[in-house]
Amino acid sequence: MGYPWIMKRHLFLLALILCAPGCFALKVDNEKAVRSEYREREHFFLFGLVGEATVDLPAICSKGVGTFGDQMSPLDGALTILSLGLYTPRTVIVECVS
Repeated sequence: MGYPWIMKRHLFLLALILCAPGCFALKVDNEKAVRSEYREREHFFLFGLVGEATVDLPAICSKGVGTFGDQMSPLDGALTILSLGLYTPRTVIVECVS
């Protein structure tokens, strides 16, 4: 009945492609001295295609924002892989100036 190991190989490669999260990050830096840091996990779904995050920067940093951005932490990546991409969290990082 053909070559079953080829079918298994193709299914494995397909699963790997579908489950591997894309790597991307955003960081904005205004080159001021940073004193405090704020981290929050934002929730996205379907490989990050569904969901929206809003961060109120003036409420978090009353004296100004040093840097802000987002990243996929190792825990975020593990949660994405375990959920097969259905749940794709990102960690928002805001650093405030003093």
